[in-house]
Amino acid sequence: YLSPIGKPEDLQIAEKAYVCDWWMDELAAHQESAIWQYPLQNPHSYLITSFEAYLDHYIATGDKTYLEAMLGAWDLIHDNWEHVGGSMAICESQWQIDEHGNRSFGSHGSPHPPYRQTRLSGCCVSTDGI
Repeated sequence: YLSPIGKPEDLQIAEKAYVCDWWMDELAAHQESAIWQYPLQNPHSYLITSFEAYLDHYIATGDKTYLEAMLGAWDLIHDNWEHVGGSMAICESQWQIDEHGNRSFGSHGSPHPPYRQTRLSGCCVSTDGI
């Protein structure tokens, strides 16, 4: 829609297939479960690409519902899943907890190769040198 060859129908199809009003309401309300209990698959870093698409919908339509949801999403990611240095970790697979209580996470938005698996035990650890 926002490209030189885009048509209004492109936006309408995207809204029909991908816009989840209930999810945008949860994000706008800063509900952490909207991220870590994402029900349509499993929590994963690619949720962030949805945020970019919803911002495109805001630019195209001016509907503040999209903007409010994305501001809530940013606050949630920034406050709960962003690490020192700017990488973000959201579970890339179903929760895997080992015998020591460690959970597996993947990174997104890191200057390092994506989806590096790291082990957390009570706090965040650096993946530099892995």
